[in-house]
Amino acid sequence: MEKRLSTKKINEWLDEQGGTQRILFPKELIKDENSYIRFVYSLLYGDSRNNFGYAIEETETDEVSAAGFIVPDVRLRRKNEPRP
Repeated sequence: MEKRLSTKKINEWLDEQGGTQRILFPKELIKDENSYIRFVYSLLYGDSRNNFGYAIEETETDEVSAAGFIVPDVRLRRKNEPRP
């Protein structure tokens, strides 16, 4: 499983979702079970890996519903990108 969803692959997935141009939100990332699993990996890698390309930003709201899943209401921002 680690090779299937490596930090490189999750970075690429987030880039494909538009992460190089904007902040990413759970509601736009999670569309089905596969994207939910990738989102969870994003959270895990964001909290534990220095080589992961995205930072996790918490919000004032604890959780949000996305495609029927209850997940933390966070923002994923590409590291080294300027803040608006």
